[in-house]
Amino acid sequence: MRYGKRTLPTKIPPRRCFPSLGRCSGLRRPNNSFKADGCAAAQFRRWTQASIRRFVVRLIYLITAVLFLTACATVPAGAPSYSRAVSASPGHENVYIYRLGAYPTLRTPAVAIDGHKVFDPPEKGYTVVSLETGAHELTVKWSWDTGWPNLTFPFNVTSTAPLYIKISGSFETIGVGRFRVGSLLQVIPQTLAESELMSCCRYIPPHG
Repeated sequence: MRYGKRTLPTKIPPRRCFPSLGRCSGLRRPNNSFKADGCAAAQFRRWTQASIRRFVVRLIYLITAVLFLTACATVPAGAPSYSRAVSASPGHENVYIYRLGAYPTLRTPAVAIDGHKVFDPPEKGYTVVSLETGAHELTVKWSWDTGWPNLTFPFNVTSTAPLYIKISGSFETIGVGRFRVGSLLQVIPQTLAESELMSCCRYIPPHG
């Protein structure tokens, strides 16, 4: 299993007070000392307003991206549901790759094996390829603007049984305008994988 996480931070501006320019509270005590508590309150209000503006901008961007990408990032209409592929030739074995619960659900990563692109799986899509027995490497790469971490996943193919690899992930809000995102690759036992595939996923032909 391979897991990657990334936190998308919101920068907090440094606190600055300029008593001589009348900024922040602009109040002075009789002994000419600056009223720091008023300055802190003003700084906090400005930081809160800036954070809300950044959050609204990001939300608008996210909604726009979702609306734009909905049509092109879903499983094609009429795609066949899951069924076992024909047995692989001697010295080879079938490897199933499916995507379930991998955020952002309306974007597609590029999936490659040993440097050769396999497919761009939409959410609830799967494919199957026949690979030679031995060591291989699977990579999942997201577009830079999603902020999602890429993954590299070494795996071994044997001739004893088909292999099922699941692409999933996580998304959680950890503050105003701050999110923690994750990508996950793992080998799933055949019985469990077929149960998920039959209830969720449809076939996408591999490239080439």
